[in-house]
Amino acid sequence: MFFKVYRCVPLMRKNRLLFPFFIAVVFIVTGVLVVWAQTTPADVVINFVATEEQEEGVALDVFFTFVDGNGRPVAKANIESATIQLLGAGFDPVPVVVEDPQTPVYIALIIDTSGSMQNVIGDVRQAAISAIDSAPPTAYFSVIQFNETSEVAQDFTNDPGRVKNAIAGLDSIPNKGTCLYDTLYDAVDLLEAQIQDQPYRRAIILFTDGKDQLRVGDDAPCSRFTYDDVINAARPSGISNPLTPIHTIGLADAGGGNLNEAELRSMAADTRAFSAIGGAANLGDLFQEILGGLNSQLVARAVLCDVQEGENAAVLAIKVRENEAMLTGDFGFVAGREYVCQAPPPPAKIRVNSLQYDAGSDTYQLSLGMANPETIRRLIINVWDARGGVQVLPD
Repeated sequence: MFFKVYRCVPLMRKNRLLFPFFIAVVFIVTGVLVVWAQTTPADVVINFVATEEQEEGVALDVFFTFVDGNGRPVAKANIESATIQLLGAGFDPVPVVVEDPQTPVYIALIIDTSGSMQNVIGDVRQAAISAIDSAPPTAYFSVIQFNETSEVAQDFTNDPGRVKNAIAGLDSIPNKGTCLYDTLYDAVDLLEAQIQDQPYRRAIILFTDGKDQLRVGDDAPCSRFTYDDVINAARPSGISNPLTPIHTIGLADAGGGNLNEAELRSMAADTRAFSAIGGAANLGDLFQEILGGLNSQLVARAVLCDVQEGENAAVLAIKVRENEAMLTGDFGFVAGREYVCQAPPPPAKIRVNSLQYDAGSDTYQLSLGMANPETIRRLIINVWDARGGVQVLPD
């Protein structure tokens, strides 16, 4: 098997892509990542893109989730091939390594404790506590309760016990409204302050039985911020600004049918997140669906060169055994400078011009012709007697 290995230098361009030799070998020798799917993946959702600028190019970690035809996360899939390709003329697809993420994901778990939650808050606590065990092992949770104001019941921690204890302490407050937008807006800021410039994933999980209003039956808003304010904060302009997915869980049969189901689904779709809506009887399933979806994320890893300075657009393409069509997801990233792939110099060639034996001095004179000798690190010559099969010159 033959591999082309390229090195990159700045300020030149040849429209090629770089994939590190050692990664390519691992990918081809070990084969594709094979995991078993329970449902058929119909699409790919790009969750987050982390970049690291290296000497030879830009290293990409593209986090993604398989989803079914209804937009629900698919736990696993049988991946046959996966590539990343820069968009534009002259770029070739680069094979990627797909694996389970090992980097942290910071999650703000927001639970409604307004007055309408009084009859179901116990069931909600139990469902949320049970679902914590389905979260990614690298998850850091912050627990936030809200009604007309919001309060951080637990700051970010990787300790599931502390997270569960914080959830167990939540309770509904009678006659309190639902300032949903303000709470979400503040949660986006909380995640940004926690992560800052680190290349870590982030997410919000919102549970509510209602909508943004001061009182049930009164359409007067509770929040000073609006739906659009929340979406603009979670989905800032510019591909270098990280997206904050807002996963929504809605309780549809509480509070007299006060839930704005369409808005919760729209909020999730607008931020590349998931939404689960249902009744009190399946609260556990709703929380499990969202936490399980976060735990279903995979990461595609590669190094690209021929990257332009500034914004770059690319596509992740994955072929799974369960679907004949190629599943694709577009994404963008930013490079601080230009990278260009340069092919290695041609291989060295050696020709034996002559070999003469001097009986008087008992020495051999060997004349060689070489092409591209700069690529030769070490030259070893052995001379054998063709008639006797004896090595003439020692190693």
